[in-house]
Amino acid sequence: TSTFTAGSLSFTLTQRLIDSFDNDGNRVGTVLDQRYTITNLADAPNSFYLVRYLDGDLDFDQAIDDGGGRLTLGGNEILFETDAATGSAASTTFVGITGGVLGPGGLPPSTGGRYEISSFSGLRGRIQAGEILGDSIENDTDGDGFIDDAYDVTLALRSDIQLAAGETTTYVTQTLFGNAVPPAPGSSESLPLLPGNGEPPFVFEVTPPAPQQTIWLDPIVAVGFDYAVSGSSFFSVTAPSLATVNDPDGYEIQVFDGTSYVTLSLLLPGETYVFGGTGVDAFRIVGIDPALMLDPADQLAFPIGVSFVNTNPATVTLVPLTANYPPQNPSVPEPTMPLLLGLGLSGLALWRRRKRVN
Repeated sequence: TSTFTAGSLSFTLTQRLIDSFDNDGNRVGTVLDQRYTITNLADAPNSFYLVRYLDGDLDFDQAIDDGGGRLTLGGNEILFETDAATGSAASTTFVGITGGVLGPGGLPPSTGGRYEISSFSGLRGRIQAGEILGDSIENDTDGDGFIDDAYDVTLALRSDIQLAAGETTTYVTQTLFGNAVPPAPGSSESLPLLPGNGEPPFVFEVTPPAPQQTIWLDPIVAVGFDYAVSGSSFFSVTAPSLATVNDPDGYEIQVFDGTSYVTLSLLLPGETYVFGGTGVDAFRIVGIDPALMLDPADQLAFPIGVSFVNTNPATVTLVPLTANYPPQNPSVPEPTMPLLLGLGLSGLALWRRRKRVN
């Protein structure tokens, strides 16, 4: 953790490295997770923007002319650079950035200029000069979002922030490193899809790429959750592995029968439960051990996988169940405020599409 100031703005940076695995449990890289807590110290509103810039210079193939492209997941941009300029190889060295998860006061640029993939050093110079980003990808000749002719690639993503006097927000961005098919947030337990902002309500709006495809998501945690979906139905749910959440006795899956919640099954760490048939539109998970004292502010603390029966756009509402710890009253946990999460269900679809550019 480090702190610094820029004018009337105070920044606290918390960062950590997280191993990234594919769906078969193979380690494919590392994620650098960076969280900036930003406070406006002035007695007046403050408007500014942040630009996430990366010059990867991948030269493991003895050349810094690279490929890459842009993907959108949960409304968030993901820009990435690959060491392989063209071809259909399943694996390549890659580096990528996410566009910044914003808390209150954060929003994408309303007048465009959100992203740009261009060559060094022109892009860096324009950023330093305060010029707007071009919402463009250099050498994307067919408009599919991927570089078609290699060059010295640089990446940039912009986020606008407006803070009232004394207001605080959180800016979260990730850097993805690996040697594989570039992983997308949501494609595995180690790289879950994060909320679209740093505080509730959490909102993502995307369309599922395929029925019954698991996507990993991670809201603020408690001792249990109520999950409900509109626009689709849940086909399955997958618990976090023991390596992610050390809760060996697992959890209970419950559904409401019109009068009370009844238990369908015990869900052990890493286990998947299939609801079957046409799925369900709501379920509850209880039994998260409060003794684990999972940090409610840690959005990577309790990733859970869900799949859906169709590809309809889906919005999921999560209501966390909380309890005092140490317990003062062993009563049933009470639901707290609802957290809205419109799911970005694009993990494996993006994973497959990236094969075209490696």
